[in-house]
Amino acid sequence: YVNELDELNRRLLVRRVVGEQWRPPKVSKVKINFDATFHKQSKKLCSGIMVKDSNGQLLNFKICLNKYIPTAFTVKALVFAQTIQFGLDLGIERVVIEEDSL
Repeated sequence: YVNELDELNRRLLVRRVVGEQWRPPKVSKVKINFDATFHKQSKKLCSGIMVKDSNGQLLNFKICLNKYIPTAFTVKALVFAQTIQFGLDLGIERVVIEEDSL
């Protein structure tokens, strides 16, 4: 998988620019952040999901690799669904979900 990711990043036509810094959630909540990169020509998607507490401590993470993704719209929908499912699988009830702040 690492070689595939390296190759995808090398061949990407557009690089993502990180603008916003991570901010902690209110006490008694956790924050789930997610981000993704999509290679249109190969229809491959790699997404990362991180769960942090109000102190910024990493509680859990997940990396998802998907193939045969038809469009950029599909990417957003799929990654958001994977993020929600990951939170449910972990039994998280009080959560803030945010994109692009890994």
